[in-house]
Amino acid sequence: RARLIMTAGGVMIGTTAVVLLIALTNGLQNAAEASIGNDASLTQITIRSSFRRDSSSPTLNMDAVNQLAALPDAGAVIPVLSLSNQIELRVGNLQGYAQVYGIYPNNVADLGVKAQQGTLSLSDTNPYGVVVGASVAQNFSDPNSTVKNAAQTVDLMNNSVEMRIYHSDGTFRKIPITVNAVLESGSSQDFAIYLPIQTVIDLNSQLSGSSTNPAD
Repeated sequence: RARLIMTAGGVMIGTTAVVLLIALTNGLQNAAEASIGNDASLTQITIRSSFRRDSSSPTLNMDAVNQLAALPDAGAVIPVLSLSNQIELRVGNLQGYAQVYGIYPNNVADLGVKAQQGTLSLSDTNPYGVVVGASVAQNFSDPNSTVKNAAQTVDLMNNSVEMRIYHSDGTFRKIPITVNAVLESGSSQDFAIYLPIQTVIDLNSQLSGSSTNPAD
């Protein structure tokens, strides 16, 4: 009778262990598949105009963008234009930095990001209304402080923010900007500032002294 009880107990323990192992394996597999499916880097392709191998390679212009957008498996195509000059942000005596990009206002929703604060929107009627990444506000510093690399977080939604665009000779142009939204952290846009693409086109043209045509 003792051997029977011990055998039955061993079978129950072994069965329970197998069931738990299967459940754990399925849980880990589902978690891994979900994390892979949510990784935007696996579903996004970045194409840069500077990647042309030679003059015979296709040109990345609006015709090419429209062709890419017409592909059956393309969820969204977002033309992005970088501001060519160095910029600095100012909030009071604090200074910060970011990379400035221009996108079409109707592409904001296609970025796949959510607003932590504010409304996720851009508009050509508000040319200096911007959307900023989460890390932009966390990397301001006082240039007059004796403590090096003392980063401070500022409230970009409720403070006056000035963007300074520097010329090659060290002079700069001051532009007040309005922060429409601060993005949630954890995306490739953490250190980015987005403006309407027409604003960036106009700024690049003014700074370079030559016209910029997005169709080219």
